[in-house]
Amino acid sequence: ANLRGVGYMEQHEFKKAEPEFQRATDLAPDWLPARINLAIAKFNQQDPEKKELSTKAQEARDIFARVLAVEPNNKHALYCLAYLDFYASNVRAAHPRFEAVSKLDPNDAFTWLRLGAS
Repeated sequence: ANLRGVGYMEQHEFKKAEPEFQRATDLAPDWLPARINLAIAKFNQQDPEKKELSTKAQEARDIFARVLAVEPNNKHALYCLAYLDFYASNVRAAHPRFEAVSKLDPNDAFTWLRLGAS
């Protein structure tokens, strides 16, 4: 299920990816990569014309927060949560998260770009 979801995401078929990742999380509820992928599939369904987060993007935020409750230094969940904050113009929340990711992975150029922009 997770690999099918990844395949759909690579094709930018986020609506098709979402149920695959949901199945993966149902099969392995403690496996964090499936949860992160589910959240990414959800937030990529956000209408780029709207700055207010959609219901799917809000669900993604909740999933990332639950991942961080289990694994506080999960760089993927931190980055994605920061990205959602940045997208919604909540720079005050985004900046410390991008900063935390930059310390966890100092070679991540995208994090440095977002950190500088926030």
